Amino acid sequence: MGKRKRYIPQHGINPAKFKAQLDALSDKVERQQRVIDMIALSYDRHIDLLSNFARHDIGNAVQNLYAAIEMADDKDMAAIKMAADAVNKALNTFENIVPYSADNSFELSKLMLAVETLCRSNFSLHGIQYRFVYDRQHVQKIDQPFQQLLQLLQNMVINSIRAMKDSPVKEFVLEAEVIDDDCIIRVKDTGCGIQDENLDRIFEYKFTTTEGGTGIGLFHAKYIADNLNGEISVDNKGDYYHTIFTIKFPKDGRKEDIGGR
Repeated sequence: MGKRKRYIPQHGINPAKFKAQLDALSDKVERQQRVIDMIALSYDRHIDLLSNFARHDIGNAVQNLYAAIEMADDKDMAAIKMAADAVNKALNTFENIVPYSADNSFELSKLMLAVETLCRSNFSLHGIQYRFVYDRQHVQKIDQPFQQLLQLLQNMVINSIRAMKDSPVKEFVLEAEVIDDDCIIRVKDTGCGIQDENLDRIFEYKFTTTEGGTGIGLFHAKYIADNLNGEISVDNKGDYYHTIFTIKFPKDGRKEDIGGR
């Protein structure tokens, strides 16, 4: 009698289990694609704002310089020097807001100045009164990725501008301060506000209640805040400012680089 072969049970593919695994992988791929699309759009917006800055600030300074040269005599040299200084100031500011900066340690005042520089022409275009409230002499370093925070705040500004499109009073305030180990930034506007039933959805991908909105700006803002080991919240109960966003993150270090590997 021959030696009996060892019985090895055959396991077939469980269709239900296989489908569940496939669905999970598909969801993961879709989420990753959302992040890629979101970051690409954010960089596009940043480039657009940079070009607006170049046209507005540097363009005006150069035009003033040419006008002064055409009419210049000896007593006008002071005006020419002033125009040249304005060009230099604009170029120095430009160096601080280039889109792919590797600067991960900065002063709070530098971040606020960059946001104001990039967005002020947009505020002017839409007739919005704005204030940036922060300690302009602040020298304590914030150890976080400067460029990602700049993008986060640009997204918040764009969101506020859209929300104020039909508002009779258009006012925007950006407040920033460092308390103990945290940096706290508040974004306030007199826009259309957020209905209570939408508060739990405003950070969802592609959810928007404003005309022309993409539903990506606030989603991206939360994505960045989470990756800075921080948080973002919203209050729609203000008496004057209809919407107040609060962004809080540790001033030292971060969980991981945005888009990190």
